Amino acid sequence: MKNYKETTDSIFDKSEQIIEVGRKRKKTIAGISGPLCACAILVVSIGIWRGGQADIPVVPSDNTSQVAENNQVHNNSSGNESDNMPAPTVEANIFVNELSGATNVAAMDIGLMVEDEISKTPEELQEYYGTEIYPTELPDGFRKEMLMDDGGVYGHFSIFQRENRGVYYDQNTIVYVSEAAMSEYERLGYLNWTEPTILITVSKTREIFWDTVISELTEAPLQTSTISGNELIVCRYENQSGEHYVAYFTKDDVNFEIDGNLISEEEFTALLVGYFTE
Repeated sequence: MKNYKETTDSIFDKSEQIIEVGRKRKKTIAGISGPLCACAILVVSIGIWRGGQADIPVVPSDNTSQVAENNQVHNNSSGNESDNMPAPTVEANIFVNELSGATNVAAMDIGLMVEDEISKTPEELQEYYGTEIYPTELPDGFRKEMLMDDGGVYGHFSIFQRENRGVYYDQNTIVYVSEAAMSEYERLGYLNWTEPTILITVSKTREIFWDTVISELTEAPLQTSTISGNELIVCRYENQSGEHYVAYFTKDDVNFEIDGNLISEEEFTALLVGYFTE
C-alpha cells in the first residue's frame, strides 16, 4: 500500500502538467538579438500605490521580467520580420486598498442537492470555465502542483446542475502551498495557515466580490486597479500571522478571488499579472 507521500505525489503529477501547459499557452515570447546571445523578454510596467501614496514607482527597464523557451527564441540572423517585433508589454497600475481585517464572508445556504453534484477533474474544470483559471506564475518556494488530498477537501471540484435549473452553483477553490506549508500539512494532516499559501476561488454563477462587506473594513473608498485595461480590486490586511493580499476581478465572465497569504506585494502582483498575459 502506498504511504501518504507516495499517494499525493502520484496525484500531483496530473496537476503539475496543468500548470506547465498553462505557462506555455499564456506566455508570449518575443525575440531580440544581442552581440553575444538571443533572449526573450516580456516587459512589465508596474506602478503600485498604497493608501493613495505612490509606494513603488514604475519598474525601470533593468528590472524587466525575462522568459525564454529554447524552441521559441529567435534572433535577427533568421531574417524574419517578426524577429524585429517589439517585446509585448503588460501595463499594471495597482492600487492596494488597506483593510482592517480579513475579508471572510459567511457562506450562504443555497440548498445544494447531493444528487445534482457533478464532479470535475482539474482538466474538466478548466474546460468548464473556458478561461485560464490556474496560475502561470507562483512565488519561489511554492509547489507547482495544486494541493490535492484523499479526503475530498482539496483538489476535488464539482458543479451543481439540475435539468430545470441548469448550473446553479459552480464555486470552486484551488489551493497552492509553499514547501513549508506542505511539510506542515504532511505532519499535521491539515493546513497550517501560518505558512505561505495561495487560494484561487472561481465561479460563473456567483458574484464573489462582496463590496458592501469589504467597504466596512476600510475608511477610504475602494480604489480600482488595472492590468492591461482589466479592472481589479486589490486589498491588503495584516493579522498575527503576517501580511495578506486579496484581489477580485472578472475575466471572460468568470469571477475570481485570489488570496495570497504571507507572500510579498511583488509576488502577489506577479501572480495577478500572469492572468492577463496573453
